[in-house]
Amino acid sequence: MTLWVVDTAPLIFLAKLDRLYLLKESASEVIVPPAVIREVNAQVDDATQQVRQFQQNNGPKIKGVWAGYEQTTFPDQSNVQIVFLTHP
Repeated sequence: MTLWVVDTAPLIFLAKLDRLYLLKESASEVIVPPAVIREVNAQVDDATQQVRQFQQNNGPKIKGVWAGYEQTTFPDQSNVQIVFLTHP
């Protein structure tokens, strides 16, 4: 199973190329985080309209994936930022 979590820019880019169907063909499941949906809905142009229509007609399934964020400092003073994602 291939699972993709997509961001706004790739969605709009694929829409401008008229290639949104590649998402459905290339992955078993595509997750669009709620923040991405809000960004797409905040814009009004041909590309974002195509993204909205694609979501309504074909998927991808919209699921919330944000679970948490943590920043850790190691003994050598290097920092790591971790985003935890969950898949229902």
